[in-house]
Amino acid sequence: MKQPRMNRILAATFKGLEVADAKKPLLLFPTQEDFDKGVRMDPLHCGFANTVHRACGSTQAHFFKRYVYIDHPGDDGKRRVYRYCISKHVLNTIEAFDRGKKVKVSRAFVLRAPAPSETMQAQRAFNKTWQKGGTAKALKAEAKARTELRRSEREFEQATAIAKKIDATPVSPKAKEVQRRVTAAKTQLAKARDAVDVAIKRVKTLRKATYGTGHAKPRHLDLTVRSGTGAWLKSIASESVAQ
Repeated sequence: MKQPRMNRILAATFKGLEVADAKKPLLLFPTQEDFDKGVRMDPLHCGFANTVHRACGSTQAHFFKRYVYIDHPGDDGKRRVYRYCISKHVLNTIEAFDRGKKVKVSRAFVLRAPAPSETMQAQRAFNKTWQKGGTAKALKAEAKARTELRRSEREFEQATAIAKKIDATPVSPKAKEVQRRVTAAKTQLAKARDAVDVAIKRVKTLRKATYGTGHAKPRHLDLTVRSGTGAWLKSIASESVAQ
C-alpha cells in the first residue's frame, strides 16, 4: 500500500502548526505520577507524554521509537511542533513501560536535537535516493505482480463459472469459445503466479544483502505502534478530522 505524503499527515495531525527539527536538547523530569497515569503502548498518552504536557504546556506529544514530536514555544515565542531524537535511556524506559514493567524516574531524561543526517531534510533526501534504488524498484515490481495475479484469478474464476453453465452444449460454437477463454485464463494465471514467485525472491535477496539477514525487517516497513510511520500518524489525523 502506498503511504500518504508525510508532510500532509503531519499538517493534519498537528492542526497546521509548523513542524521543525529541534536545535537544542530537551531535559525531562518525569514523576512517578506521570507514569502511573500513563497508557501502555500509546505514544500520545504514555508516561513521558504526560511529563511533557505537565512541564511544557504542550497540547500534543508523540513518543515514537526514533523520534519525538512535541509542540511548545520556541526561543522566538512562536509555538511549533519540534522534532527530537530519542536517547537510548528514554527508549529503554519506554519499552519497559510498554511491557508493563516498573520504571525508575529518579533522574533526568534527555531528548536529543537531530544530527545533520537525522533532520527531516536529510531524511527526505535519503528517501528520494532510496526510491531510485534496486530494493524500491523490486518492491514496486512485486506489488505490480500481485495485482496482475489477482486480476488473473478473477478472470479464471469468471471463465470457469461461465463454462459450467454451458456444459449441456459442449460442441456449440459458444461452448468452444468459452473453453478457449478458460484455457487462456489458466495459462495467464500460471504465468502470474510464476511472476509473483520471482518478484518475492528478488525482494528477499535484496533485503538480505541490505540488512544482513533475510529475517530482518527494514525500519521503513515496521508498522508497530511505536514506529511513528505514516500508517500510525494517518490514523491520528483521521481521528482529529472526525472530531
